[in-house]
Amino acid sequence: MRGDFDHLVTTRHHARGLDLSPSQRSGWFPALVAVGLALAGCGDSTISRSSDPSFLSASQAAVQGKEEESWKTVPVQELAGPALASWERAAAARDQLAGRLLSRVQEAIAQEGPAGAIAVCQTDAPTIARQVADETGVLIGRTALKLRNPANAPPHWAKTVLATTPPETPWVSVNNVGTIRGLWPIRLQATCLTCHGPVESLGEEVRSALGRSYPADRAVGFAEGDLRGWFWVEATPPGSAPPGSSAPKRGTAATDKG
Repeated sequence: MRGDFDHLVTTRHHARGLDLSPSQRSGWFPALVAVGLALAGCGDSTISRSSDPSFLSASQAAVQGKEEESWKTVPVQELAGPALASWERAAAARDQLAGRLLSRVQEAIAQEGPAGAIAVCQTDAPTIARQVADETGVLIGRTALKLRNPANAPPHWAKTVLATTPPETPWVSVNNVGTIRGLWPIRLQATCLTCHGPVESLGEEVRSALGRSYPADRAVGFAEGDLRGWFWVEATPPGSAPPGSSAPKRGTAATDKG
């Protein structure tokens, strides 16, 4: 509704520049508001301007474009000052998430077998990612080109990078205040082949569990050392406010599922 109202306010401002009498303007604007309220009342049966880029106003598109222009991709080894501090914060968060996930998966396999690891990735991974984000102030998650869980779709900026040249080494983009966006490649470890290896090598229990939990799974057919996906991060310099999330809206600061 707010998007429709803002659009109507903009329209009203344009009207002030037209050669209309006060009586004409006073009759025109209430009618527009009525139309806007009617559209907002349609709820899910209409397309929201705020959720569909095709409905961005020229000014909104300009602001979004200007924001993206302020980001610059740089070699990691050239980071310095606030940007380097942000990168180091992000690296520490990445190490925590990777270490905790691997430890929990190995524990589940030892106690419950390979199918237990699938349950961990589905239920425990989101909690671990949220904990790391809360503890470090770094937005963090995992993503891939071949997703197991659609909830791990990349943030908009990472989607653009992965659609062009998926990085095989750490990648970073910096803005003018030292906030960074980064991607770290995830290479498949031998432990992960149990659930991500060639389909014909997967046990019946694993295939059955994958079919129940991830019917649209695409994350199989890998070999040890293959590029499985990426950790994505957004981090600000120490002492700065945490970054605003540009990740897909999932109800938490950072969510990671499977």
